Amino acid sequence: MRYFLPLALCVAVGVTAGPPAGYEIRPMTWKGAIEKSGPEMSFDGTIQDVTAQIRSIKPGFSWANLTNEEGGEPVSKRGYKGQRIRNVGGRANTCPIQSGADNLRDMKGNCQVDAGPSVCSRLSCVQHAAVWLCNDDSKPIAPACAGLADYVEDIKNNYRQTYGSQNTAQGQERNTDKWNVVVGMDLTC
Repeated sequence: MRYFLPLALCVAVGVTAGPPAGYEIRPMTWKGAIEKSGPEMSFDGTIQDVTAQIRSIKPGFSWANLTNEEGGEPVSKRGYKGQRIRNVGGRANTCPIQSGADNLRDMKGNCQVDAGPSVCSRLSCVQHAAVWLCNDDSKPIAPACAGLADYVEDIKNNYRQTYGSQNTAQGQERNTDKWNVVVGMDLTC
């Protein structure tokens, strides 16, 4: 019986997974050069998808070797962190949540989400733990990918709960520029 507990726990905690109801899901877009003096290119999907697409063109690609010059300029920090909300997104394991935050922190350039309101893009999805960037503005948004890692870690650190031997977290943190980050479970990855 104990062998079925982790699966049962995952199914039980994943019931209310994802961004809040009413949000449309669209792919995230990353634009930038993948090498010095290279042309600007565009890739859609999660960080993991974008990295795989780039590596199919340029084997051995690493975000660590890309400068902001090639990866695009980070947007200015106009807005600031706002309200955090617990119990949004469905509980996910904190280890893959941290992996998503680490991947975002390494990523150069901007994570673009289509015009909203109520549009989300999944930025990362690792072992059933996902990170979404949601746009509540009527124009597209493109915050610096690396800066979004702070939001993910805020949610992970402030809304951590223990279930059995699993450390989990879920939640949403808003920015005053009409966008927010959601961390939670996604059973599709």
